[in-house]
Amino acid sequence: MLKRPRPPCTPRGYRVHGGLGLFNIPFTTSATELEALLGQYPGYQEMKMVSFPDGSFKGYLFAYFDSTASATAAKEMMMGLTIGGQSVDVKYARQSSDERDAKAAAKAAMGF
Repeated sequence: MLKRPRPPCTPRGYRVHGGLGLFNIPFTTSATELEALLGQYPGYQEMKMVSFPDGSFKGYLFAYFDSTASATAAKEMMMGLTIGGQSVDVKYARQSSDERDAKAAAKAAMGF
């Protein structure tokens, strides 16, 4: 019986999926600017900007890529990235976009 290879782990032991978290982004950065930036990286698929209830940007987002290899390559290329004079902290996301979507669907079905 063949086993599917497991994704690599981060230093803290979390499985690496096709996602990255970008933190310390200036609140005034627009979705258009971020899409243009992320679109430069091979394998980029989508992003989710995290917002306050009033809709204003919280200063971080999750970017999803087509593979773990693409996410790893993008993370390496983003080392030293600055936006608006702020150093961006790039980390692996703890869950894939599929896991995120499944959790959101489950919450919606439960009325949350």
